[in-house]
Amino acid sequence: MQKSTSIDTYALEFLLSLMETRSLAASADDFAVSSATAQRMLQKLRSHFSDPLFTREGFAMRPTAKAERIAVKLRPLLAGLRRLGRDADED
Repeated sequence: MQKSTSIDTYALEFLLSLMETRSLAASADDFAVSSATAQRMLQKLRSHFSDPLFTREGFAMRPTAKAERIAVKLRPLLAGLRRLGRDADED
């Protein structure tokens, strides 16, 4: 996989949604996007992180070890960005 040079917060939020739902269809619904768009976002994430991030396990998606490590670091980072946005709105 060729590594992309940047990734947007929307895609990172989508990754966390996939971690929670374990379902591409459910995350697509949560983000109000088509299944094709969800597939493209997942492919963008896979390319960026040079990892499949999820494997199929029946009807569910199982995160790889790398996806788990990314999510641990990503949750507080995105929470901080959300707080920053709220704080900026209050000014």
